[in-house]
Amino acid sequence: YEGTINGVTGPAAGVASTDIEVFEDGDTPVGHSLALVNVGLVGVRRNGVDEIPFSWRFPTTRSPGEINDHQSIAAEPFLGGPATCYDGLRNQDEVGVDCGGSSSSCVSCPWINELHYDNGETDVDEFVEVVSMVQDLSGYTLVLYQYQGHPYKSRALGVSTTETSEGSGVWVHVVYIEGIRDGTKDGVALVDGANNVVEFLSYEGTINGVTGPAAGVASTDIEVFEDGDTPVGHSLALVNVGLVGVRRNGVDEIPFSWRFPTTRSPGEINDHQSIAAEPFLGGPATCYDGLRNQD
Repeated sequence: YEGTINGVTGPAAGVASTDIEVFEDGDTPVGHSLALVNVGLVGVRRNGVDEIPFSWRFPTTRSPGEINDHQSIAAEPFLGGPATCYDGLRNQDEVGVDCGGSSSSCVSCPWINELHYDNGETDVDEFVEVVSMVQDLSGYTLVLYQYQGHPYKSRALGVSTTETSEGSGVWVHVVYIEGIRDGTKDGVALVDGANNVVEFLSYEGTINGVTGPAAGVASTDIEVFEDGDTPVGHSLALVNVGLVGVRRNGVDEIPFSWRFPTTRSPGEINDHQSIAAEPFLGGPATCYDGLRNQD
């Protein structure tokens, strides 16, 4: 007001101000202000775009917290756009929210990478290991299922503190769970924050989910198992026997498969695994990407 300013320091450094061409002075009555309006007409702004332009008006009765006189402002909420890997929705055949599916630009969903549940009479340090391309899995849950298709335990995931030696961007989440069932065909579901089943694995047979987040979902039998002869310090692990299985940003270049009990490695990539993270750096500029771009 009362002229144009050229920013020199601070966030507006190098930016020229827009003079609103109206001002207040010593004669401005108490209770008055400068206001953006349309004099004579009603200025209309719909979702940030002027249909009938606004302009600034000399002091008039103030209305803080209310739309000014001679203004009409309508918000038309953004209801969607082209499906992307960062729209907060599970779409475009994604496996979970904004992960997996056929789009190579989406980051991979987390997956179950190692499992231990049986040492005979006394089970020692039962656990489930999850690997992901992101450190924070808050909202994800491991749900344990018994053979009849019902959940019996669940554990929340969170922020991993273990980045693997494979390189930046590959995170390991280890959850120790006492009392993982070792009877006839049991399993574990990895569930995202929107209650989508990202993965539903079972051992010693296939389970059909009846209740819980995996209701209506058939498990994938990993086709290996532990029994009373499993030595302490061993686990079931996702590997490639004979070769090194390679997974790059969630896509198998040389596939992994599950292996019968071998030396456990919770918190580390398994033997015969290579996992590389290629972080998702964005997509086309949109009105909902959380960035100031496209003018």
